[in-house]
Amino acid sequence: MAKKVRWIYVVAIALMIMVSNNAAYSYLKTPETVEIRFRLHEDPQRVAVKKEILKRCEQTYPWIRIKVEHTGYAEYTQKLLVEFVGKAAPDIIYGNCEVWRPLGERGVYEDLLSYIKESDIVMLDDYYEAGLADFSLPGKDAQYLVPHNSAPYGFYYNIDLFDKAGVAYPDESWTWTGKFLEAAKKLAQDTDGDGKIDQYAFYDMGSMHTLEFSGVWSWEGRWFNEERTKFLAHESPTPEAIQFFADLTINGINPQKSLMDKLGYSGLWWVGKVAMISGGAWIIATQPEQAPFRYDVMFRPYEEVRVTGVCSGAYGINSQSEHKDTAWKVIEYFLSPKERIHDGWYGGEDPSLKSILMDPDYWEFFQPPPKNRSMFAEILATARPLPYTSHWREVFSVMKEQLELIFLGQETAKEGMEKIKAEVDKILARPII
Repeated sequence: MAKKVRWIYVVAIALMIMVSNNAAYSYLKTPETVEIRFRLHEDPQRVAVKKEILKRCEQTYPWIRIKVEHTGYAEYTQKLLVEFVGKAAPDIIYGNCEVWRPLGERGVYEDLLSYIKESDIVMLDDYYEAGLADFSLPGKDAQYLVPHNSAPYGFYYNIDLFDKAGVAYPDESWTWTGKFLEAAKKLAQDTDGDGKIDQYAFYDMGSMHTLEFSGVWSWEGRWFNEERTKFLAHESPTPEAIQFFADLTINGINPQKSLMDKLGYSGLWWVGKVAMISGGAWIIATQPEQAPFRYDVMFRPYEEVRVTGVCSGAYGINSQSEHKDTAWKVIEYFLSPKERIHDGWYGGEDPSLKSILMDPDYWEFFQPPPKNRSMFAEILATARPLPYTSHWREVFSVMKEQLELIFLGQETAKEGMEKIKAEVDKILARPII
């Protein structure tokens, strides 16, 4: 009997030790592996840099596995909407000023404010207001995405062409109808003597793509009301501003859209056939290995007010994700200052963080041209988010058709804006489904 009791005692002790060891092991072991799907849209160079960052995130959190997915820009929004309806959308979703809104209005993105309030990495006070404002909705106290880059439109100029034409370089005093126009008339030239201008003065990406948003703003004009539910560009001074830019093209000072379609936006610039262009830091990223000419960057000219547009890239969390907390850890790491610096230096995307952009050490990494690249920090302080609306693709189609006629000189800006209003207001009045 005594032997039996001792045996039971030994077995009990052994079981207690096993339970204790298992409990200790359970406490010490890392969480179960979680796969996070990370959807982006970038060019190959930027994808490679972002994959490096996400690999370091996995090393920081060994229990996270990040599956990087890429979707082309043309099908990005529609593909995500289909995936969301089918409950198959990725955990982390890229968005920018254009593609995010139709997704956000349909509930694709989780509100991140609760995560941000608990974070000691993502500090909203360190972000430029224009970048954050891109990723909220009218009447909502919410932040659906957080920008990872800043993309304000600056004003590039070809120093060699300016010197050859004897034109002073742009500075903060330039107005559109003053020094800019005076310089543009000298810089547009017939270089081969065939009677046709083949060196153009200026091309603004906004002229036909972002529809000269910031140019109109400089005249204190408006495209839409604050809620972006009514088209207002038929009201003065917006038609006058649009007509100014259209006349540059009609008179041969700016290139026609057909030529830009043939050569590409930055193509005409890099062959030295346009003296000034407006665009973001992505222009520098398209530079050939050896810059073919000297160039620099400055504020865009102004008329009544100095203002530019910004279209930042950002990341948010799928509102249907089963791993929202883990997805936030990935976003938080991705947005950390050290990785924003790395992305700026090697991926060509300057961050949205004031603390980095105002630090001279960040800019010292870059080799000129442009010599004045740090100017983008000051340009960003004058930026507004581009006013994309609901049903944007349809709105854009109507606006684009009329603007092309205006820039060809087939109708006036006033006539075109009146026609656009009649159609666009009907589109904007439709419910979101």
